[in-house]
Amino acid sequence: MAEYFTRFSARLPMTSESAAHEALLALEGRRKAGEAHGDPNPEGFEAAYDHLDAAGRPVVWLHSRAGSPDNVVAFVQDCAERGLTEPGLWTLIWSFDCSRPRLDGYGGGACIVDLATGAIVERIDLNHWASVQTGRLRATERDGSS
Repeated sequence: MAEYFTRFSARLPMTSESAAHEALLALEGRRKAGEAHGDPNPEGFEAAYDHLDAAGRPVVWLHSRAGSPDNVVAFVQDCAERGLTEPGLWTLIWSFDCSRPRLDGYGGGACIVDLATGAIVERIDLNHWASVQTGRLRATERDGSS
């Protein structure tokens, strides 16, 4: 049987160590609420305080082998809206993978979040992008244009 994975790893810059701990406590609260409804890891990703990044800012490390990028982005947006993150642009890049060769087993995407507002600036799903581009190129071929 094939196993499907969504993999990502990113660091979220926080305004302070206490903001990082507040974010982790909020995530734990969300997890406990989900567990009460029978889901052992409702958010689908791991998070940990990761001390300081190269710029000397406290960071939270977000990572997973099977998590949901949508849940990570929602968590990051919540942290940004609560003023816990350093302002700036933050990027999450993920990959879809499979333990066996499957036509639907590979792909990925990316999302850019404005940490000052929590707004999604850009988002791309590679499978959707490839489908749109293929359709555009086929239409160009049909029309005889180049």
